[in-house]
Amino acid sequence: MPTVFLLAVATFFILFLKDHSTWIEMLLFCVNVFLLRELNHRNTLIRQNSGMIMGMFVTLMLLIPGILSEAKILLFQMSMLLSMMFFFQTYQQQYSQGVKYYAYLFLGIATMLWPQAFLLVPLLLLSEQLHMSSFNIRSLWACLLGILTPYWLALPFVYFYGMEFFSGVLDSYQDTLTSLCEIYPQPFYHDFLSLLPFSLALSVVILLMMFLFSAVHYFRFSYTDKIQVRMNYSYLLLLSVVMVVMTVVPDFKTLLSTDSVLFAFSVVICCATPLLVRCLNHVTSRIGNVLVYLFASVVTACVLYNIFLIWMH
Repeated sequence: MPTVFLLAVATFFILFLKDHSTWIEMLLFCVNVFLLRELNHRNTLIRQNSGMIMGMFVTLMLLIPGILSEAKILLFQMSMLLSMMFFFQTYQQQYSQGVKYYAYLFLGIATMLWPQAFLLVPLLLLSEQLHMSSFNIRSLWACLLGILTPYWLALPFVYFYGMEFFSGVLDSYQDTLTSLCEIYPQPFYHDFLSLLPFSLALSVVILLMMFLFSAVHYFRFSYTDKIQVRMNYSYLLLLSVVMVVMTVVPDFKTLLSTDSVLFAFSVVICCATPLLVRCLNHVTSRIGNVLVYLFASVVTACVLYNIFLIWMH
């Protein structure tokens, strides 16, 4: 873990040399590390070696360093972590509309930063019934009020600064709705990876392979966890799959961009971190250990390569 944090400090130091305002991103990154740690402790996702979750999170963030240089993406990640933290508190709480309101409030803030996150609203409502067992008719009101509250709070800025304050968000909404309404007859695989820089495409592939490995391990040994923990993990898995699908489906042309990949995988990293730590704690087979060492070697090489690219550019 000390080595991981030294690499993180080195990365931010290089970014700071190129842009002296990077201290904002570093502060947001530290807050996100703390929030993920709190998410784990409050819901007991990892019972053994829980301190590893911070080191794993930092490692995965270094795997896709483009996230570290964008304050907007780190704010989006923070909003999603806070939304998950409140959402997990609603487990089997039929009258927890106040807590649900805050879950949707932070999801609403996330939609202001990345409008495609609006597609997660039906997922959250579905998960209330499937995973949290807390859905009722009042949940719809909590959802509506929570999503709209950030926009209501932003109205004074619109009054003083005009609609230019929302110009970027409105343009993004228009592009998103246009892309969702148009159909492009293309094969599913398309040329997704060719649309991304090589280093980002490589990092995405490695992260997806690690996530798939940890997901398979979880499904094999999930019976050792309590029901509530299994429901939390199931939600994290579903959220990760939805975020990946939102990124790679070729029909949604506006989703196929570097920024969209960074936004989506900032959430995938949060979901994959506890799964990977859980996998490391419970791997006992020889093949599993070989794969763990293989992934560790590949990730280390990729992180060093990304830091080298940051230094050269």
